[in-house]
Amino acid sequence: FGSRYSRSAMDSLASNDEQIVCGAAEDGLLPGEHEDDDLVANRRDFFTEADEVQDLIQRATNPDVEPRICRETCERVRAVWAQYQEQPGLLDPFLESMVEPLIGTIGKAIHINPSAPLTSLPNLHLLSSLLYMLTTVRGYKVVARCFPHEAADLEPCLEAAEAEAAAATAQTATWSTLYCLTLWLGVTLLTPFDLTSIDSGGPKGLAVRILELGLLGLQSPSRTRDASAWMLGRYFARPDTATGGTLPTLVQWTKGVWTPQLNSGTSPEEGQSPAICGNKASVAAFARCGALQAWNQTLKAAPRPALRTVWAEVLRLMFSGPGGRGDKDFGGSSVLRKLRVAVACRSGLIALPPRLAPWRYERGARSLLVNFGQQTGVGAFAASDTTSNSVQQQQQQQQQQEVEDDEDVPELVEDVIELLLSALSDGDTVVRWAAAKGVGRITNRLPRDFGDQVLESLLDRCFSFRATDRAWHGGCLALAELARRGLLLPDRLQLVVPLVCQALHFERVSGNYVVGQHVRDAACYVCWAFARAYAPEVLNPHVQSLATTLIQTAVYDREINVRRAASAALQEHVGRQGTLPDGIEVVTTADYWSLSSRRHAYLVVAPHIAGLSDYRRGLLDCLVDRKLCHQDLQVRLLAAQGLAKLAEGASSETLDHINGFILPKLTTRALEGALPADELADGTASSGPVQLRHGAVVALAALTTILQETVAVENQNTIRNLVPSLEKARAYRGRGGEVIRQAACELLAQVAGAGSWTFKDATCARYMQTIEECARHATDSIKVAAVDALAVLVRQRCKPDLCNKSLDACLHGLQATDETIAARRGFVLSLGAFTPLLLGERLIEVLGVLCQEARGSALPGGKEQEDPQTRQYAVLSLSRLLLGAEVDATTLNLAVEALEAAMQDYATDRRGDVGSWVREVATEAIVALLDAQQRGQPPFLQDTNVSTRLVALVLQQGVEKIDRLRDRAYGLLRRLIRGGTRAPAFIMEVAYQRICRGVSYDCCPLEHEGQVTNASPCSAWPPAQLEALSLAFQGRVAAVVCPNAAQQASPKQDPGKDKLMTATSNNRSNPNIFDALAQLLHCKEYRPALILGFVTSAGGVTEHTSKAAQRALLHQLREAGDKEDGGKSELATEVGSEILRIFERIGVRDQDPEAKRLLTPLLNIAGLLLANGVFPPMLAPPLLNCTNKAVCKSGDIARLKASVAVFIGLLKWPGHLRRKTLSTLLQLLGCSFPVVRQATAQAFYIRLLEEDEGGLELSQEVVSAAESAADRPFDPPRRADNSTAEPGCEETKEAKSALAGEALAETLDLLSATPWSTDSQEVLIEALGRVHVHLGIAMPADGYSTLAPKKTVEPRQRKPEYAALVRENHY
Repeated sequence: FGSRYSRSAMDSLASNDEQIVCGAAEDGLLPGEHEDDDLVANRRDFFTEADEVQDLIQRATNPDVEPRICRETCERVRAVWAQYQEQPGLLDPFLESMVEPLIGTIGKAIHINPSAPLTSLPNLHLLSSLLYMLTTVRGYKVVARCFPHEAADLEPCLEAAEAEAAAATAQTATWSTLYCLTLWLGVTLLTPFDLTSIDSGGPKGLAVRILELGLLGLQSPSRTRDASAWMLGRYFARPDTATGGTLPTLVQWTKGVWTPQLNSGTSPEEGQSPAICGNKASVAAFARCGALQAWNQTLKAAPRPALRTVWAEVLRLMFSGPGGRGDKDFGGSSVLRKLRVAVACRSGLIALPPRLAPWRYERGARSLLVNFGQQTGVGAFAASDTTSNSVQQQQQQQQQQEVEDDEDVPELVEDVIELLLSALSDGDTVVRWAAAKGVGRITNRLPRDFGDQVLESLLDRCFSFRATDRAWHGGCLALAELARRGLLLPDRLQLVVPLVCQALHFERVSGNYVVGQHVRDAACYVCWAFARAYAPEVLNPHVQSLATTLIQTAVYDREINVRRAASAALQEHVGRQGTLPDGIEVVTTADYWSLSSRRHAYLVVAPHIAGLSDYRRGLLDCLVDRKLCHQDLQVRLLAAQGLAKLAEGASSETLDHINGFILPKLTTRALEGALPADELADGTASSGPVQLRHGAVVALAALTTILQETVAVENQNTIRNLVPSLEKARAYRGRGGEVIRQAACELLAQVAGAGSWTFKDATCARYMQTIEECARHATDSIKVAAVDALAVLVRQRCKPDLCNKSLDACLHGLQATDETIAARRGFVLSLGAFTPLLLGERLIEVLGVLCQEARGSALPGGKEQEDPQTRQYAVLSLSRLLLGAEVDATTLNLAVEALEAAMQDYATDRRGDVGSWVREVATEAIVALLDAQQRGQPPFLQDTNVSTRLVALVLQQGVEKIDRLRDRAYGLLRRLIRGGTRAPAFIMEVAYQRICRGVSYDCCPLEHEGQVTNASPCSAWPPAQLEALSLAFQGRVAAVVCPNAAQQASPKQDPGKDKLMTATSNNRSNPNIFDALAQLLHCKEYRPALILGFVTSAGGVTEHTSKAAQRALLHQLREAGDKEDGGKSELATEVGSEILRIFERIGVRDQDPEAKRLLTPLLNIAGLLLANGVFPPMLAPPLLNCTNKAVCKSGDIARLKASVAVFIGLLKWPGHLRRKTLSTLLQLLGCSFPVVRQATAQAFYIRLLEEDEGGLELSQEVVSAAESAADRPFDPPRRADNSTAEPGCEETKEAKSALAGEALAETLDLLSATPWSTDSQEVLIEALGRVHVHLGIAMPADGYSTLAPKKTVEPRQRKPEYAALVRENHY
């Protein structure tokens, strides 16, 4: 393939592995929506780190470099090379410059001391491992080409390899060194000199030593086995060794490995080397694998005369197996089976004449020069010579064929062919691929009749109805190999092409999944091979069937790699055949990227191709016959949508086909739930009745939407009665009935919405029964489908009395005390399907019921009926009915109160913060209501105070801890404030689609931004501080977040627009929202809500959220303090006061939900403000009291740990406040929870380190009148034994005015040396007592500390047990 699309697509054709693609490709992203396409395959353009790697290699190869530095350098080089695993070809221009220093340094050390090269090169193993890493990235065959191959290197390399082999046996060296030396030895064996001429002498010759080393390496469990096999192949390829009788030695060694029963006491016979006989001591899988690898390499490289004496014996070993059981001996290892197939094929080739089949099909001359000369007339003499030569060659081949057809094929070759054909059905892809290549190689040496028999056997074995998916896959690979070699003659295409078309659609259900992806991928490979192998006039009779099937596979296949493989095959046909109808348009439309998204392929690419030539009919039939019956639900849904797209704008002929064939076929399938026998094809997944019915029903619904009045009357009647017929056939029962029920509701909605169809009242009533039954279903998707159908039915078909009857059923179900939660959800959602016009006078009643459900209180069934999803649906239905309806002030106030209650829904369960579902839809409802106010549309709020309250609630969600809610609230408010009336009106339909359908939307369409241009707003608009709101949403905080943002932005572009909105539009968390909304802390109307939101975010445990919120909050407080005189910030006072009001408003019990949610974040915020010096001093005593109340009698460890930072921060103010704080802090130091003690000790230690040499002031004098509030006794925490604590802590009269330096040092030593997390009471009591003495703090009379006296508990007198009474009475 010339283009990158074709090359990438063909990568999947070479293997069965699915290509790794971007996860968004299957989620509906279009080609232009991929932001980081190149990151999918780590795509690179060139070797960018070439200079760095070469410098690092030069540094590592320095003989004087330290091992540590050499190791670090090698690790860096390995990390760089590892990045090019997918594109190793980029290393080729620099390969020699990287290999030469490594192998050169190793060679110098070997020449200096071959037997001990480590003495001259201590980093030998590090450099060898680095060289091995390069072979894993680029391949050992390519890297070995850069090795030196001088004859002088042979003997030192062999001696060093022998030394390393001996060391490796003793487990004193690494195998990577031996691996590199073996590879180098294989390269040096290519020297043209005889081994005896370069042998320097010794007890053994070079040939024997090399053979022994290779045979020893074949037993290695490491990669040395691969290098040894490759080296032995080069060894036996030498003329002097091939004719010297060394091959029988390898046969003898193989027999020794193959023998199942061995005598462990066998000793080497006289004249035999220990390497040959020593292996008889054990038989291992590694040795057998090494023997097969060695024979595979030898049969490829050794001369044929030498192999003719051993090939038959090798074949018998392959057939018999190591244990003499044949195939059973190879069943456990796919590697052994693959090597067995390869060795058997190579042995069979030796038995056949070394010639290509003269009967094979040849497309013609492939020379560009000859083709150019024939077409242009230039070089006509060369062309004529070539033509005459080709004619003479054909005559000679024909004569030779007549002679060779009489030759007999050896019987063992027939056994080889049988083995290869059997291996095509192997369970592993690598074995099937090796067998397919073997079939092609063997057939290329056979006579024509024998080759034709091989093809017939292949077709019978692999493409029958009973053949497995593995046989189909292996058969397709074999057909591709035969076609590539010209062994599939043109007269056989009439039989083969239909089988290939079946393979392109091959799918079979196996359990709960479908198999066949690899078969379809291999079938695309066959089509690709056809395009390259045959001339256009040969393939022309089959172009239409191949083109139609390939296009169907390219646009409708489930797997992305198969779609791209089919596209690549289409490209090849268009480029090489040129006979595909509208081929250029097809391949440009169905290219590599456009087919990456399945939805885009179904709904965009396929309809476009359907408009070309005669492809529409084939695509329609593919969807109806195959995809609507698919096992995958999503494929069936997409097929239904794709069918509607093909029917849209169709010609009259296509409409006749749909009315006369497709619609009757689908209705029959929906009722019967089975395919006729004549519609079943080989390789088609046999789906069950559920899949057949569901696909037919959703397809009928989609076609009804598009066709409307063009549907024939008889088909209208059948479709209209289909839903009652399904219920009569009990199609909803059993496994999978839920999807049919949902599809029936969708069909019902589309039939009701077909305005041109006749519709009786009885039909409407019958449909209403189905809808009411489905609305009660436990599955959410069925409820949503039923509500959608109800909305269409009541608005277009139902009469008022039937609407009232349905409404009464919903209201009655909500008032029932024993109704299920699932049914209540459906009833609440169904109320939103009505319109205010339909409800009329009953609108007030319905709104009241929805308000009650939205609050989740005073329910008929009590707490058992409380459900967050019901509240979510209630808010959604309430907002859908409220918007656009003119209601009285009382009802409107009731609805607003319900929305405000929904914004305070913080319910949690095992699923997490389920109240966020309610708050999110309430945020959307409030924004929609406010948007109606600024547009002057009903309902009309009372005044601006209501609008201000609602805006404040949305702002609170905009600074809370949940990313999804924060982005939603900010985006919607930005749309409301900045968009004004220029932006499209925000309607609750988008919220309904988000909740019920999972369809996302853009909160803030930036193209509509502009100043608010209200024509006639309501009296409730605008809310307070509209200018401040506009300023906050204009991105003016860009200078705070990014100082250069305003300078880089263009004059026409808002400086903070990109930074603030990019994450929001992409549904990612945007921390800069905190900076934008923190400016509104200066607005008293929004400050309480914002502070409450900042408490949960800045005081939370999520790091990325809390850091951003803390940064924004502290920035505003510090900026306000810098602007005011003396650094005293009025904003800080207001923030601190609001925090104290939150303390007073919530409870302190551990079981209180508000306390569990807010107290720990509140303490974290207070500690943060104290640590950063922005908390007002006058509010310190009330904060101490609030913190004491929060921790007293509390067993919440997180709350206790959070209070430590508050107490540490309060130590900054001397006087009675400090002593009171210190007393409480020491009680926490003796807390019964080890983690609290540890946290307190660490924080207190750090705080004491910050004191000057003057010591810590501990005077009892009150420094300000405000601190007198701290004199009030507080209820101290509960003891470890849960006894009630007494108020107050008595202090000694000899309290010190300051903590001296010596006492401070001793206190620090105690805090750092004491194991505060210990369970030893003696250690804790001793340490706590000494700390109290050093600080001059009286021992606690009661409280949390372990030093507090414990109440004596008198043991209760137990009543005598029955067993004791029996013993006392001697029974």
